[in-house]
Formats: sequence, structure tokens, C-alpha cells
Amino acid sequence: MNEQIEIVLYLPLGNREIAEPESRWLNGFQKIFKVAIEQFLSKEILFKQVFNIQDIPIQSKKSTIIQVILNENIDFSSCIQRKNDNKYNELNIIQLVCFQGKDRDFNFKDKKSINFYEENNGRVVHLEENQIHKIKDEIWLKLFDIALEVKNILFKYNRISDNVPNQKSVYLAQTSPDQNQNRNIIEREIKHLGYNTLSPPLSFTGLEEYKSEVSNYIENSIISIHLIGNNYLPLVPDSNISVVEFQNNIFTGLVEKNQNRNHYRLVFMAPELKPKSEKQKQYIENFTHNIDALKNTEIIQAPIEIFKSIIKKKLVEINPAEEISTTKSKEINGIRSTYLIYNDSDKSTAEEIKKQIQSKGIRILDIDSSLNSIEQIRNHRNNLIECDSVFVLSVDSNKQWLTSKISDILKSPGIGRKRKFVNKIIYKNADTRIDLLKNIKDITVFDHKVSIKDNLQAIIEILK
Repeated sequence: MNEQIEIVLYLPLGNREIAEPESRWLNGFQKIFKVAIEQFLSKEILFKQVFNIQDIPIQSKKSTIIQVILNENIDFSSCIQRKNDNKYNELNIIQLVCFQGKDRDFNFKDKKSINFYEENNGRVVHLEENQIHKIKDEIWLKLFDIALEVKNILFKYNRISDNVPNQKSVYLAQTSPDQNQNRNIIEREIKHLGYNTLSPPLSFTGLEEYKSEVSNYIENSIISIHLIGNNYLPLVPDSNISVVEFQNNIFTGLVEKNQNRNHYRLVFMAPELKPKSEKQKQYIENFTHNIDALKNTEIIQAPIEIFKSIIKKKLVEINPAEEISTTKSKEINGIRSTYLIYNDSDKSTAEEIKKQIQSKGIRILDIDSSLNSIEQIRNHRNNLIECDSVFVLSVDSNKQWLTSKISDILKSPGIGRKRKFVNKIIYKNADTRIDLLKNIKDITVFDHKVSIKDNLQAIIEILK
């Protein structure tokens, strides 16, 4: 029997009623976020809206609470972190900060907090169900980040016993502030690949507690990922050693202690590394030249995109069964599928192409135009997950539309795609230059210099 998954949207209002604009925004967020989260979990999610802290379900650890800091009019005294009550400590909570309150302290100790506002002006993101097509790519990415956090919470709730190495967990070490952005990129990539990340809490009471946490997480991960940046700080409390060095030392100690088990570590160093202190410079030199400390370790000083590909390859080496799920075609009765993406302006051309491709025994995935806007988004993302190949047709479509569809292909692992595309084909106007194309590997681009009918045979041969 499948357990029901519940997400509680908590908007702290105290004793006042919700205002109409607040209700409209919350309903819009719920409907749009439902599209993103259900793509990740392949399960239907039950949403509940709560405005008084007394109505938050505290009995069940299966619920995820999303605390929405929507605007200056919320009751900040009703925020969960303002309540000195132990009954809230064990709740699965994610905080959503929807505006840039410069004079407000939104700190939520030991809980994930995500900024969900327009980065250029600090204002709340405009969310309307009937305007879903206007949502920017960076906002979709934030929605996927929230979905990944929910998935992470559910994983931890169902995780195996601590004394058994977890075949789906990766230890992601804390790092210096200058590498936090790269760390976030790596964390997103690991989760996109279907793995859970384990990291020690940012706050702890003592050195031994921190050491115990780090050791436990490393031992229950299949690989450890560390980042070394320009700064030696921050330090482990009650010591003169940085958290970066301390975690690396713990890994080295565990390798020496458990020589019968293959602990493995990847260490990222940025190509433009320039230590900002003599102590950090000395640490990097000592670390990179200490052979005994580098057992089961690979140091990669390369761009972050290359490091991401190395992580993926290493995870396949360690967990080869995962390669099957990432590359296996979802053929039905031996027939491959192609998702044909096109705009309304190219509909007549697309209909002719569909007939030609289907006549060669290739199944076409399409969008059901009778669906409402939300369901069409769901249909589009599901097709990106399920198809074997993707074919974007853009003869009369504008550059903005084509760019958004290429972006969707790039982001497809983030919405639940576990396999490589067999083929990726773009058919575009010869005058349309898309810089984003250089970020996609193994793609075939046809420019509309001649009639598409003249190129169609070549396209079909690629798709077969």
C-alpha cells in the first residue's frame, strides 16, 4: 500500500484572516509547485494550507512543512523558529523566503531556507496559474530545488539502518564561503542523479559531536566529495583548524582504520585558485603533496562542469547498476519514441512530419492541446522524461521560444529523467543563433537553408 505524502504550506498569520492577494499567490504556488514535485516523486501529493501555528500537524513525521515568509505583513512572532517549543524540533521543515527583508532576521537553525524572490529587485515572484508560461527559468530551478529538498526529507525518513553503508548517499563536505556556490551546484547535480546528500549540521555543541557526525555520515556514504577554496576559514569551534581540513583529516583516518572497505574521495579545486592567506596556501601545498593522506583520493582542479561529469562517472563505477537505469531505452514492443516539440506557428509542418516519422515505425509523443495550461506543462515534462529521443522543430518560431525549449532539455534531469537521450535534434531557422546550444552534448542541428522535406530522410535515419 502506497503511503500518502503530505506537504503543509504554512503562512504565519497569527490571528488574522488571509488577504485576497496572499490567498491568490499561495494557491498559484501550490498548483505550480505540484507540477514540479510530482514529476520528481511520481506520486500524487496532498497539499494543506495552514495559517495558525496551532494547526500544524506535529504528530506525523511523514509531513513536510514549507513555512512561507511571503511579505512584511506576516506575523513574525508566529514563525516556527520564534517558538521555543521542543515539539517543533523534529518536524521536517523547509523555509521559503519570498522577499528581501533587509531589516529582518530569517535565520532558521538547522533547517533549509531557500530565497524565492526576484534576485534583481528582491520582490516576491509573481505567480498566477494562467500565467505559468511566463515563469522564468531561474524560478523553475528554484521550484525544482524545493522539490529536491522534499525528496531528500522523504529519503531520510525511509533511510536504512545507520550501521549499513547507504548505496544511495553521498557525503558532501562543508566548505569555505567562496566555494558555497560551487557546492550548491554539486549538491543539485547529485540529487538530480537520484542520490541523497549527507552533510553535518552547521551548528553543534562541541568538537567531539562534530567529529562523530562527520565520521558517521562518511561511513554511511558510498563516496565523499570535498571542496578546497581560497579561504582557510571557517574554523571548527574550540580549535584552530578549518572545517575543510578537519573533514579531510577524518576521511584520511577512516581510510586507515577501515582498510578492508573502499572509502573514496573526490576533491574539487577551482582552476583559478588563489589562496588568500599564508595558512591556506600552506595547507593546500601540504594536502596535495602528502601521499599518505591521499589514499583513495582524486584531486580535480578543473571547471565545475567537468567535475560534475567526473562525479557521475565515479558513481557509475561504484554503483554500476545505476548505469542501467540511466541509459536503457523505454521502448514499447521494440518501438522507440520521439518527443516532437513545436510551436503553434509550426503546427501544419509538424503534422506532416509526424506522419512521415510514424510511417517509419517510430512512436511520436506530443502535447494534448485540449488540456489546460497546468496539465500541458505536466504533459510536456512527462514527455521529456519518457521519450527516447527529442526533436525540436522551430521554423517560424521566435528565438525566445526555441531558447526556452533547449533550456528544458538541459534541465530534464532535474524533473526526473534518469536516462540519456538516444538522439537530440534541433531544426531551426538558419538566421537564429542560440548560444545555449553549446551547452548540449551529442546534439544534431539542422539549419533551415532548404525545405525540411529535403532533410527529413536524414532526420528519420538518425531517429531510427
